[in-house]
Amino acid sequence: MSIYEDANTAFERGELVRVRELLAPGAVSGDPEAQAALGSFLTLTSDPRPFREGVEWLRSAANAGDGVAAHNLGTILLTGGPGVDPDCEEAMRYLERARASGFEAALSFDRE
Repeated sequence: MSIYEDANTAFERGELVRVRELLAPGAVSGDPEAQAALGSFLTLTSDPRPFREGVEWLRSAANAGDGVAAHNLGTILLTGGPGVDPDCEEAMRYLERARASGFEAALSFDRE
């Protein structure tokens, strides 16, 4: 079983501390996949503090070229979330990055 599967199992059990234990070492060391995973899990909470932290991990991963993180961040920024205001301009930049990275599920949009 991978750390990502273990993190998912821990998240499903409500063990956010365990999720952090599993993913934070890779995220802190600069692994975009670990950053994206940690950010995604943290943004599934309704608590503003971990949600904002998750947004920052997604931003780090997206800035490192992770298309899934760029898509997730862009989607969050369209509407905002607990402790995060919407920012449509920034959302569009990240959704464009997701599309450019080849992430096929990126939202379609036209700029006028």
